[in-house]
Amino acid sequence: MEMLSKPSAGWTDFRLGKTVYGLSYLTAVPLNWLEQAIHGLETLMPFTVYGFCEPGAVFCLVGYRKCYIIFDREEEEGLSPDDAHFETVDVNMLDFCKSLYTDINQNIDAWSQWSPAFFESPEEYHLLHLEEKKKLQMRLDRLEILINENTSFFSTNSTSI
Repeated sequence: MEMLSKPSAGWTDFRLGKTVYGLSYLTAVPLNWLEQAIHGLETLMPFTVYGFCEPGAVFCLVGYRKCYIIFDREEEEGLSPDDAHFETVDVNMLDFCKSLYTDINQNIDAWSQWSPAFFESPEEYHLLHLEEKKKLQMRLDRLEILINENTSFFSTNSTSI
């Protein structure tokens, strides 16, 4: 299951359930989402990831057994029950983290160039790209360890969580 598409021109598609959300570079998706997933698996506590859709924002609460997606249009009146988009998806925390790991790991070069930046020289841009890739790889390595450590927990506790 591809949850995050390969980033292109500062955009990625987030798909979990029926709806696809185009997320922009205004959110540091790769770093923020990996950090939240790591914290969630370290503490075994639900966590939230989000992204700006321009207009609007999507929030995904990752629970033990399910994910809950809320889309906020960011209108002046705020979110009303009539125009709220809320979806429950049968994806548990471990499977969410596995998908996140796979989607970023498979396209790490593209994700390391996620945020637009303007530099005086190509060398300066190259150095930033390498630094971002290192940050992502460190988080991916940590997430992979946590996924492996928690696989048995989620398989044996799936009905009691």
